[in-house]
Amino acid sequence: MKQSELALSFEDNMQASAVAIGVLLRKARLDAKLSIADISHALRIPKDILKNLEAGRFDTLPVCRRHVQSPLRRK
Repeated sequence: MKQSELALSFEDNMQASAVAIGVLLRKARLDAKLSIADISHALRIPKDILKNLEAGRFDTLPVCRRHVQSPLRRK
């Protein structure tokens, strides 16, 4: 298998995993008979972020700067 095919396969698997996680989140919410608005209010997470999580679009999520600091700046 070529390097480019391997990279494509990895990206495909990551996307499929993200979608599967989103499906599980949506199913859990619906099983609990909760709306996106209910979850948004309870967790204090904006609705658009929750919708992106359920759709498996993790690449659209904001980055938490607290966890992405340069090792040189950490004390």
